[in-house]
Amino acid sequence: MTPEVFFTLILLLVRAAVGKDVHFAPGEVLKLDPNISTADIKILEWSRNDDLFAEWHASDHKYYGAENVKSRSRLEPETGVLHIKDAVPTDAGTYKLTLNNVELKEALVAIFVRRLKTPKVHLSPTKCSSLSETCTLHCSVNLTDAEPVQFFWRAEPVKETRGGKNHLDISRENNRVGSFVCVAKNPLGSVESEPFVNPFYGDNSWSGGAIAALVVGLLVLVVLLVLLWRYFEAVRQFFQRLFCGSVDKSEAEGEMMNSPPERSGHHAVT
Repeated sequence: MTPEVFFTLILLLVRAAVGKDVHFAPGEVLKLDPNISTADIKILEWSRNDDLFAEWHASDHKYYGAENVKSRSRLEPETGVLHIKDAVPTDAGTYKLTLNNVELKEALVAIFVRRLKTPKVHLSPTKCSSLSETCTLHCSVNLTDAEPVQFFWRAEPVKETRGGKNHLDISRENNRVGSFVCVAKNPLGSVESEPFVNPFYGDNSWSGGAIAALVVGLLVLVVLLVLLWRYFEAVRQFFQRLFCGSVDKSEAEGEMMNSPPERSGHHAVT
């Protein structure tokens, strides 16, 4: 078990008491703001896990604990805000402020959380294409010491947002969506993946009804083509008969004109 996980488990037990969560990332500034409204501040005392941590009284600052912690701490007497720079996991704990010898009811529970890295989206099956029925998008991000993490999916350009899981099932019904973006969010902020191109985008796969309509349309087209062919064939035959009849008549008349006259049956008397 890593030290980070160990301190997180301790904090989960400590948070049973009334307190406000303050999340911080390693290397950043842990800011504990009691949000006090009074201007009459005479004594400030901060404790961490019931051990005195820092105090201010009569313009005198005092810090307690290890030297590497004291050197990173700064208490603002005007507001009571406690800063701990270059935060480390061991800075986690329950902090309480005593103002003018009166302990405030609300404690501040400092929780160590790492900032999320940019997530990546991958597809399963890897050979998913517009010919597939369904596919699944998976959002991968390093969750080590970064939880709790929420996942959201944003469709582009439709701008629809879905949330709840680190995976998303898609199908041909999503063909209006150009790409999907995975959004991962934890208490320190949110990060987005690069847009992942939708394999079904623009897919106009035919449904059963569309296929039936296509078949009917093709049959109608075939019938029309057959009727047109028969029409043009009838026209062709008509003109062919008409042309052939004219030719035969012309040939007959030509033969009559070119044939010699018949000889008479009477002979001339010599």
